[in-house]
Amino acid sequence: MMEKELAALKRAIQRERQARKNSEALLEEKSLELYHANLRLTNQNNVLEEEVSRRTKQLVEEKERAEEASKAKAQFLSVMSHEIRTPLNAVIGMSHLLLDNEPREDQLDLMESLEFSAKHLHNLINDILDFSKIEAQKLEIEEINTDLGYICRQLSKTLKFRADQKNILFKLDDPEVIPTVLTDPTRIAQVITNLAGNAIKFTEKGEVGIRMKSLEKKANEILVQITIYDTGIGIPENKIDTIFESFSQADLNTTRKFGGTGLGLTITKNIVQMMGGHIKVTSQLGKGSQFNVIIPFKISQDHTSSNTYAENKIPTGKTILLAEDNAMNVKVANGFLKKLGINMVHAENGKKAYMMIVEQGINADLILMDLEMPEWDGYQATEQIRHHFPELPIIALTANATVEIKKRALSVGMNDYLTKPFDPGTFTATLKRHLAPKVLQ
Repeated sequence: MMEKELAALKRAIQRERQARKNSEALLEEKSLELYHANLRLTNQNNVLEEEVSRRTKQLVEEKERAEEASKAKAQFLSVMSHEIRTPLNAVIGMSHLLLDNEPREDQLDLMESLEFSAKHLHNLINDILDFSKIEAQKLEIEEINTDLGYICRQLSKTLKFRADQKNILFKLDDPEVIPTVLTDPTRIAQVITNLAGNAIKFTEKGEVGIRMKSLEKKANEILVQITIYDTGIGIPENKIDTIFESFSQADLNTTRKFGGTGLGLTITKNIVQMMGGHIKVTSQLGKGSQFNVIIPFKISQDHTSSNTYAENKIPTGKTILLAEDNAMNVKVANGFLKKLGINMVHAENGKKAYMMIVEQGINADLILMDLEMPEWDGYQATEQIRHHFPELPIIALTANATVEIKKRALSVGMNDYLTKPFDPGTFTATLKRHLAPKVLQ
């Protein structure tokens, strides 16, 4: 019996040994599989890391190229703006001066045609440059104390003249008194001019009008609706959404008959959207259209708008130093200043302006300072003059009125800026702000 039990025990021990060997063999096999799996995973991870590194480097390079392209485009826009607006300043300014000089009747029509064509070219160039800025994401909106009612009244003078030429009625409905708001007055004027100009262009008979009202008012914000309406040709219902697309008008025949680039409404929509607003359009074919521009504005805590000085006259006998290297622009500025009864002295560049003011002691009431000049530009000249005359008004003259340029001009000590081509009204109003006594509120 003992022998059987020993034999059974031996067999059990052998089975256990065999099982252990099998387990060890299986474990070794699995370990080898795991090792190879880890090796493959490590290799895959290395490949993935290399790919991520390569792709990251590629993305960084693409980003740098995109940024360089954006900078190059911005630089191109800046140069083109300067190069185009500078000669336009001479054409528009001199045509205005000629018209102001009581031309003969046979010359009047030619001069009016010249001025109209120059201004039309200026508007086309502005549209193209603004559209390029939108594409390059360089269009900017400022926040300045602004009287919306004043802008509507001022624009209405020009718009009424254009409507009178077509024998249609232009109306500025009594606008609601809106408090001084923080916005970009130039861009607001551009929106109104684009929409009202289109309304006049597409209206053959009847009327075009502007009205303004508040929709909602809070402690620090007001929602304003500016409406431009007309009795013109109207817009087909299926075309209303497309009129805001680039280079688009409702109909090809409309383009042939009325002209236009098809950029005005695209630019207008982008400006309004950048201000946090939107445009609603209703129209009936053959009966007219209505554009409702709805924009929220911050209410300014400073109720002195940019037009505070606009109603006062500039005292005559003042002296202005013009720092400008372009001979044509010197003639235009001198012509405008003579009309205002202001004496002008001229410096060819910023360094000469500094020498005339600081070293020669010329007694100027204000400096008109071009920004792009040889030797010393307007920035350097202003910084140097400010060391000696901290209160002397200095106004920048620029053909490239981007927000960065304006901020830089103000940061070196300039008080204001004028954009070329000079608009006579804006030119005069800007000088009034710095030479005329302040209007009592």
